[in-house]
Amino acid sequence: MASKDIKIGYIGLGSLGSAIFPNLIKYAQEQGLAPPSAWNRSQDKYAALNQEYPDIHTAKELGELVRRSNVIFTCLVNDAAAEDVYTKIVEILRSTPGGVQKGSIVFADQSTLKAKTALKIKEQVESAGGVYLTTTVFGQPPAARARQLVVVSSGDPKGRERVLPLLEAIGKKVIDVGDDNAKGAALKILGNSILLGAIELYAESYALSDAIGFDPAVFHELHKNLFAAPALLNYSNKISQGSFGDAGFTVKTGLKDAGHILSLGEELGHPTPLPTVERARQNLLKAVDLGAENLDWSALSIAARAEAGLEPFKEGTDNGKKKAAQ
Repeated sequence: MASKDIKIGYIGLGSLGSAIFPNLIKYAQEQGLAPPSAWNRSQDKYAALNQEYPDIHTAKELGELVRRSNVIFTCLVNDAAAEDVYTKIVEILRSTPGGVQKGSIVFADQSTLKAKTALKIKEQVESAGGVYLTTTVFGQPPAARARQLVVVSSGDPKGRERVLPLLEAIGKKVIDVGDDNAKGAALKILGNSILLGAIELYAESYALSDAIGFDPAVFHELHKNLFAAPALLNYSNKISQGSFGDAGFTVKTGLKDAGHILSLGEELGHPTPLPTVERARQNLLKAVDLGAENLDWSALSIAARAEAGLEPFKEGTDNGKKKAAQ
């Protein structure tokens, strides 16, 4: 159970943040906590949020949220965005009259960042009196809405203890990685390397099955019975149908994460060849050239189809989205 003095803030209402934040609102209501606050650079989502949850506070300025909250989640699109937002946060903390009491405000960062970026932000936040945790998540927006995320937790031990009930409120499992933020960032990247590698293998295998005229639905049925892992089956299903949608983790974001995976070993002093991930990165780049930048990252499979001499997008789809029945 969370301490009753917790005041939740949430920064970053993208597709994932918008799916996570409502569960924190519900948790605050259940526990009798103050209504949470939210801030997003683009504020076009505020109206719908305020209509559904009239008690919450949607902040016009970042400083407004920081001053109202003492446990602040951030879910930002990339390292540059995270560094920009946290630079502003640190300036706000330092300008607080009388300063910030050390450890009184905890930041739980759900962004997928390079290990060195996480450590840089941690140092900046701590220098201003705050606590910075790496609390990345595994799962797409539907899993977030259903509280089925797998959540990673790393950083200051007292901070981890304080936010644990909140992490449990948004996911099915919390994996505690310990005190080192770099390890938390690394686990997210390592996990994504498995997912990206699996997507690449699915892309190649389904391209082969289509090239030889094998029914992809039957091939997917085999996957369902061999690999009962929801995350993998989701991608197998998308690729088998050639229908990707744009509500998940996009090709554009996948390229960012592929770069993080490929640089992780060198960053931490152990350069490691990753040929499968490199091939996946090349196919993501080709998918961008084929117009799939904003589709789910499983759309890298269109590059494998093209290489096999097939049409990139399957018949019956509209650029990777299901066509409406006529």
